[in-house]
Amino acid sequence: MTLEQAELPPATFDAVTLWDVLEHVADPRGFLTTCRSLLKPQGRLFLNVPNLDSKEAHWLGSRWPLLLAEHLNYFTPASLGLCGEQEGLEWLDFRQRPSSFSIDYILYRLSQHNIPGASLGRKLASGSLGRITIPIYLGELCAVGRRRG
Repeated sequence: MTLEQAELPPATFDAVTLWDVLEHVADPRGFLTTCRSLLKPQGRLFLNVPNLDSKEAHWLGSRWPLLLAEHLNYFTPASLGLCGEQEGLEWLDFRQRPSSFSIDYILYRLSQHNIPGASLGRKLASGSLGRITIPIYLGELCAVGRRRG
């Protein structure tokens, strides 16, 4: 069942979270309208999406790990801002956030994208070194909004 099919009463929730969701829906504006309708007057919307305008997207180009077939939409701060504002949201904050991954996982993903030296690095980092986690920026946009009006 989708959120739109759930028939939830309006103005029910203090918060709605869309963590890695909006890029997967066919109609992001319609989806934001649904989410806005579910928020109480002082409710907040929290979301995270791939940022097509991020340094990471520009640096990595076609090797950017967030370029995925299942992503139907990509956003920039400007496009997400406009999309939300057109659907009755007021944005309170936009920011980039890091994700934490083990060194082994990072090297594994880099080797999937044919980054030179990643496979060798993974062999060298096997064992306890590979289990160390580090924060990295992937080029995601995190935003907080609220109902307007």
